[in-house]
Amino acid sequence: MKDGLASDFVTTFYEDREGYMWIGTTLGLCRFNRYFLSDCDRNSGRNRRLTAYPDPDGFFSDAVWVIHQDRAGHFWFGTSKGLIKYEGGRYTRYTTEDGLAGNEVKAIVEDRAGQLWFGTWGGLTRYAESQFRSYTEQDGLASDHIRALYEDADGILWIGTYDGGLGRFKDSRFTCYTTKNGLFNNGVFQILEDGRGYFWMSCNRGIYRVKRQELNDFANGKARWLTSVACGKNDGLLTLECNGGRQPAGWKGRDGRLWFPTAHGAAVIDPSRIELNQQPPPVV
Repeated sequence: MKDGLASDFVTTFYEDREGYMWIGTTLGLCRFNRYFLSDCDRNSGRNRRLTAYPDPDGFFSDAVWVIHQDRAGHFWFGTSKGLIKYEGGRYTRYTTEDGLAGNEVKAIVEDRAGQLWFGTWGGLTRYAESQFRSYTEQDGLASDHIRALYEDADGILWIGTYDGGLGRFKDSRFTCYTTKNGLFNNGVFQILEDGRGYFWMSCNRGIYRVKRQELNDFANGKARWLTSVACGKNDGLLTLECNGGRQPAGWKGRDGRLWFPTAHGAAVIDPSRIELNQQPPPVV
């Protein structure tokens, strides 16, 4: 904190189009301009080094879980107490009173049509034409506790949940995948596509992959079972416990390698070289 961070507990990073690095913490938001850290002070908008974005209403006094800049250049911040939009020097907070599914916003993705999707601890919300539309388990969502969102090249939205499995949303219809259908684990903390036809997902029992075509076949009634292959300690993981609940909870590098945060450091997977242990894990 002596260097200007709002808190030493960093939750998320985001680099904007101008090259600024935004840093979310459990106590607010900072911006790094290559030379200084700007702490979004909730009183004066100033820190010891330079002027920061003013925050007189205390919007960033709580945890910031996810940061996104949309195609129009506006910033969206998912926090522990709602969604915050930054546009034209002005902050606006949205909560369940405005149509948000939940006030704990964990994930944000912008689809090909420019619609924004928010994964919350209360369901899924779409934002289009200045209107919110929310979906919950009652609408077919796998779980209201969302941790990850991903849109693939076909425009299909994939939804990772804390303990309800993986969700798929296409043509206004949800499909759910769980361990009952062959998914390795019902936790999906991050979804990364490797360019070889597989989704890689993290959970508290390791990292596992599923073929995207199998998921689509299941949704279209062409398959009844999924084939999941997991990475465990026998494959080099130091721990099975992966971290999630903030974005990004994993990253695909330019070289194609996949990075996942775990309780014992970072796990790195090279899909082009890895040989996975095909034996199922022991039942505990």
